[in-house]
Amino acid sequence: MKKFSFTASTSNQELLETLEEFNGKLVSPKTSVDWDFNEQKKTLASLLAFLTEESRAECHVVILRALKIFSRNKSLLESAVSTEMLDELLKQAGISLDETARKDLSQDDETRILEAQRCLSNIYLQCHKAQDMALVNDTLPGVMAQMTKYKEYKISPPIISFDMKILFLITAQRTESRTVVVVEHQALSRLTASLELLLESAKVAESALSDEQTGAMCDILKALFNLTCGYENKTCDEEESAVFNHLGQLLQTLVIVDIPNVEQKTHIVSNSVNLLTNYQAPWMGTMIAPFLRAYAPKDLEDIQCGDKCMNAIQVLLDFLDLRVTQMDGNKAHLHLRENVAPILKVLTIMCASHRSVRKYLRHAILPPLKDVTQRPEVGSSLKSKLCRLLTSPDTTVGSMVAEFMFILCKEKVSRFVKHTGYGNAAGLLARRGLMLGEKVESKYSSSDSDSDTDEYVANAHKINPVTGHVEPPRKSPFEGMTEEQKEYEAHQLANLIHQLHELGAIKPGKIGPDGKPVAVEHVLELTEGQKIAENRQDDNDESDEN
Repeated sequence: MKKFSFTASTSNQELLETLEEFNGKLVSPKTSVDWDFNEQKKTLASLLAFLTEESRAECHVVILRALKIFSRNKSLLESAVSTEMLDELLKQAGISLDETARKDLSQDDETRILEAQRCLSNIYLQCHKAQDMALVNDTLPGVMAQMTKYKEYKISPPIISFDMKILFLITAQRTESRTVVVVEHQALSRLTASLELLLESAKVAESALSDEQTGAMCDILKALFNLTCGYENKTCDEEESAVFNHLGQLLQTLVIVDIPNVEQKTHIVSNSVNLLTNYQAPWMGTMIAPFLRAYAPKDLEDIQCGDKCMNAIQVLLDFLDLRVTQMDGNKAHLHLRENVAPILKVLTIMCASHRSVRKYLRHAILPPLKDVTQRPEVGSSLKSKLCRLLTSPDTTVGSMVAEFMFILCKEKVSRFVKHTGYGNAAGLLARRGLMLGEKVESKYSSSDSDSDTDEYVANAHKINPVTGHVEPPRKSPFEGMTEEQKEYEAHQLANLIHQLHELGAIKPGKIGPDGKPVAVEHVLELTEGQKIAENRQDDNDESDEN
């Protein structure tokens, strides 16, 4: 890459030509400047000096593009970043406490602002020193101040999007900043208003949301996620609850609203789900309230369960199916928790706290059994995919799936085992101390019972409870063996089990009085329960004879 140097006498035309050539060669975000470190630092200082000169205004956009390229160098930023640099970039980006900073923007102004915002995004993403400075300079107050003028000045979605990216980066890296913007700048209500503004613009235009609008919405949702972390366990006053309820209604609208771009629709739903993971159960009631018809597709039909609206729940169910399907068959289970855990958490909370949601999802995921010839985890249905996750190497995801399905079964052990098989259900039953079955009366209503189909009743006695299906006839492994051969194989198996026990690979156990598995000190303890049961049977036999 050809090096260049500038002096105070460099003309604007020469500056434009040189920087346009430089920017054109390094336009890709993956490219970087291969100059000597000191040479880069010197050039960076020269460009910043030109940026502060009004006489160079026609060159400001290309200067900012060049600065954006240099800002990809993390070590350069840590060495060269300064309060003066950030203040100038904030000024160029219109991020100021002056609420008129972005008034009457021309197309050139918007281009300049966007380039300055991109520079700030790169810097706040990579530079720890700059992140510390952001806590005391005008970045956060400036973004908050400009947010109040989005509607009045008709700020474009790309500028809103980068404002949110900058807010997200700082609040993600410096968690102490969250309280400041929430308490001192009413960030939750302002961000909610910005989200509503973008929805309103689509309604006024009577058109579907554009990629730019949905992109800005996703960035607002990400910033809201940062600012609401911890709220699921926080005691909130009426004002805060009102904000969350209003935001919840917007989230319901966002997941229902028509977005032609499928990828963008998925991003909207994904970010809405992430934000809902910070919600308390009562606030989620807005997701099943009657939706705002003005924003929904005109031909959208109401999906009802009782007197509740299930349109948003159906979208969330489809999203769960999408995420599980994307992860299905991935032996390494890369990103499994990241993709599946949020939607599982949201649906689990909603099922546990809203009967209509539980009933709707149970009919969709766990319909009455008819075909019992296949294992529960075999097949392409959502139930089969979830059953496969019950034994996932990621135990966190496996536990979350089990809790979700257990609640769908109204926490009835017999129903849970019927739909999943005892082998798949064992992990949850062991954790909850339910290996011996239900111990307490159910907290759920007795309505919407899981009635058995004729097909299930006819084959129930043939079902293997461990696998959860009717196993086809199999040839006995002992067929053709003599009694001596059977005894020899039994001794061999016992020796192998003993060796595994000596190595510590396995440990014998039994079900304790609390319903959870407990280790035994000696294998003879395993026979105690059997002897007691046999004695009871003998007593019963004697009483029958008498």
